[in-house]
Amino acid sequence: MMDNPRITLAIFGNQNSNSGFQPLYWINNPVQQLENLIPPGMEDNSYFFVLETGEKFTHYTLVQNHVSSYMSVRPGALKMAIGIPNGYRLANDESPLALLMDVHDTFLQECMTQKSSLSETHNFKEELPDEQLFKDIVARYSLVPSYDAVYPMHGEADAVLLLPADQMDDFFRNVHYQELQGYKRVVIGEKGNTTVYSAVVSGLQIPLPMTPPPAPPKPQPQPQPQPQPQSAPRPQATQSAPSTPKPQYAPVVKSPSVPLPELPQERVYMDVGEKPSTVSSILGPIIKFFVVPLAAFFFGLAITGIASIFYNKQDAPATPQETVTESTDTPAPQPETQPEEEVITASEAIEDEEATVTEEPAEVVQEQPVTQQEQPAVEKKQPVTQPAKPVNPAKPVKKADTTTGGNPVEER
Repeated sequence: MMDNPRITLAIFGNQNSNSGFQPLYWINNPVQQLENLIPPGMEDNSYFFVLETGEKFTHYTLVQNHVSSYMSVRPGALKMAIGIPNGYRLANDESPLALLMDVHDTFLQECMTQKSSLSETHNFKEELPDEQLFKDIVARYSLVPSYDAVYPMHGEADAVLLLPADQMDDFFRNVHYQELQGYKRVVIGEKGNTTVYSAVVSGLQIPLPMTPPPAPPKPQPQPQPQPQPQSAPRPQATQSAPSTPKPQYAPVVKSPSVPLPELPQERVYMDVGEKPSTVSSILGPIIKFFVVPLAAFFFGLAITGIASIFYNKQDAPATPQETVTESTDTPAPQPETQPEEEVITASEAIEDEEATVTEEPAEVVQEQPVTQQEQPAVEKKQPVTQPAKPVNPAKPVKKADTTTGGNPVEER
């Protein structure tokens, strides 16, 4: 669309017989130059029209028949054309034919005279009025955007269209037919000789419906800010003089009149001096008078048990190990074995008592750790390891007896 769209007007004719065909009025800089050519076959009409659709403008031209120059009997010519930029139309649903006829009627009345009431011939006047007259006519019409598709004419031949007078206004209101884009121009009249044209236009839809303007976009609803909950301000003990209002902040202590909203997953810390809860008041004495002493008791008991085990390991007598003298018959030492129970006769017992220094015959018992509390009077004796002697098959070998404190016992 154009930045400053305007309606153009051009009026061409031969006012004087010696001046030739020339522009008489040129308003708003028209882009079309009118030619001194009269389409054939339309002489029976008082006037007829020519339609041309270009790339930027659509021109509506009125051709006046039966015209002669001033003080001349020779036939002349008169053309008047308005131009409307593509993408626009006349406001208030006006037809371009109305503007064109308004200019035509004003020009015949102010610029021409009729020879007689019986004749249709019009002669130019010697003097023409100022162009402001036609500027005012054009200014009475305005443009608005049009949303109809435009089909510029790119053909090489002219076509003719015959319409009755009552359809002229509807046809000119919207002339952008797709069927007309194959012609150079279209000549329109109420009657005429169609045989002189290569094409005759017919079957058009009159009037051609106009495309309505697009619906304005719906306004998007703006999200409304959610109001923040506010608590009542803290009560003041005394009323002071009015001062500049300060911003209010949410109090830490809950107001008795207006409850504060509970915030999920938020830990509340107890202020200094705040009254403890019921659960903490009950669990406090229990933990203080029962749990703490009980934990101290078990802790001391565990320390005592660990100490006793440590001392018992130090005081326990070492188990004497059996030593076997190496001999030529025995290549390797014998593994440690548990002493076997032996049956001792009465005579052997007497000999053993004389040979060994023991307080009383020992019984064969299992080895158990002896603590200091169970055997306080017995003096600790370390096992005496004697050198091994060669084994003589004729003599018995004495083994160490664990029950006699390490003294050897003769084995038979």
